[in-house]
Amino acid sequence: MGETIKIINLNGKNKKKVSLLSYNRPVNKKLVNKLKASMKKYGVLSSVTVYEDINEYKLVDGQHRWTAASELGLTIPAISISWDAMNAMVEMNTIQVNWSLDNFVDFFSVHANPKIKMAYNLLKSKKEDYPHLTYSSLSKIYGKPNTGEAFKAGKWRAIDVTGGDRMVSYLDDLKQYLPYSHSARFIHAYKTVALHGEYNHKRMMKKLKSNHGVSILTSSNPKNYGIMLTKIYNFKQAKNLVMFKASWI
Repeated sequence: MGETIKIINLNGKNKKKVSLLSYNRPVNKKLVNKLKASMKKYGVLSSVTVYEDINEYKLVDGQHRWTAASELGLTIPAISISWDAMNAMVEMNTIQVNWSLDNFVDFFSVHANPKIKMAYNLLKSKKEDYPHLTYSSLSKIYGKPNTGEAFKAGKWRAIDVTGGDRMVSYLDDLKQYLPYSHSARFIHAYKTVALHGEYNHKRMMKKLKSNHGVSILTSSNPKNYGIMLTKIYNFKQAKNLVMFKASWI
């Protein structure tokens, strides 16, 4: 295996252009001006980090330093990393700029691994189709794993796109009765219901429309939503009872 990290110098004379990542923070002109004043006085005091692509250097960290140095025509040292080292940059950027899930999706949608790239581009396309749903909700609807840490590590994968689209339609139906139906915690429980072999959505909607007498609760524990949904689904049901999950009984 070759080296994944090397030191290079960046300036306007590089054959490859330097590009900023679209999901990073917008460049703050005031900060750039402060850095330019410092660089005029002391020179360039710190490096930037780039990922060296075929035709460009993608700036992973240090966009303000690079902007200031390039506007002054100065050379700035850069740590050039391979995709093997990009996972370390996820943690670094999370600590430094508190990445949102949108940032992680954008990051992995350009990954060198085609499986990772395809999975997160699917999420981007579903976000365009269903802008009212968060990436946290979409990741639970369409695939696994459901944990945020796995999602941020590039491990999310789609399971059933057709079933996911159907579930979004179901959730839209539920919203008039369960206002929080698009929340990630509710979806975490509802996915078990909707994917159950005996689930009938028409039956669920019929029970919701009736005076079922089950308290419509808000909870931080998905299990409580599961118990509530099970009670509503089986309301006044003398036969054909369905228990979606043993722990919900």
